[in-house]
Amino acid sequence: MFVANWNAKSANIEYISKVLNLGIDSFVFVDDSAFERNEVRQALPMLQVPEMPEDPTDFPAILEAGGYFEAVTFSDEDQKRAGMYQEEARRTTLQAATKDIDEYLASLEMKIACRPFDAQHMTRIAQLLQRSNQFNLRTQRFSEGQCQDFMAQPERFPCFYIKLRDKVGDYGLISIVCTECAGCRLEILEYVMSCRVLNRGVEQYTMTQLVSYCRAHGLAALRGEYIATEKNRMVSGFYEKFGFKQVGGTEARSVWELATTEFVAPKVFIQPDQT
Repeated sequence: MFVANWNAKSANIEYISKVLNLGIDSFVFVDDSAFERNEVRQALPMLQVPEMPEDPTDFPAILEAGGYFEAVTFSDEDQKRAGMYQEEARRTTLQAATKDIDEYLASLEMKIACRPFDAQHMTRIAQLLQRSNQFNLRTQRFSEGQCQDFMAQPERFPCFYIKLRDKVGDYGLISIVCTECAGCRLEILEYVMSCRVLNRGVEQYTMTQLVSYCRAHGLAALRGEYIATEKNRMVSGFYEKFGFKQVGGTEARSVWELATTEFVAPKVFIQPDQT
């Protein structure tokens, strides 16, 4: 995405973040001007701003040494990422032209797939668990090996990945839910979601699916935990929003529970993907 104007660099970064629906901490700001670097550091302290040398020929070595763009794993979604950002910009333009949020969401014609872990998607599953910071309820960082163990015991560990697409394009695999059957309830071990799909109704759809799973398997309650970090404050009220009641813990590490009979499915503009 290209933005050129006389605005402060920090303001342009915030604009790009909004258009692409990405967290500020996902960006790296590189500039040969010490003034611009300091302006961005002060305005956006969560952003990575490497100190650059005077000689531009040294830039590649500085960026390589900082490890800003290193990837431990590389999934199919990574190969499509540039195209996904372009699609997100088109969605932002479409939303700006629509007055009503419900009308906008309905116009997207979203299709969602919520499916048990499988070997085909294991690399992306582990990658999302490792990388997600903001929409991450417990920040457990389960490894690919642990995810494979979950997959091998589906009755004890019902775990699901969520994929989303709409008329603009394919978001790919955007959410993971790891759960464990414990007595008469289902416990959420981890729940992460890409910020790219915030306010689309994905979490509402997913919660409905979890409650439906509980009801189908004779589980009377759904229990979850929120462990606060510096980056996941956006989900601090997640459970309360769905009618969960706090049953233990503290503000920094709280435990929540929902009786499945009390859950009322929220309205969403997403249909199951049958493909």
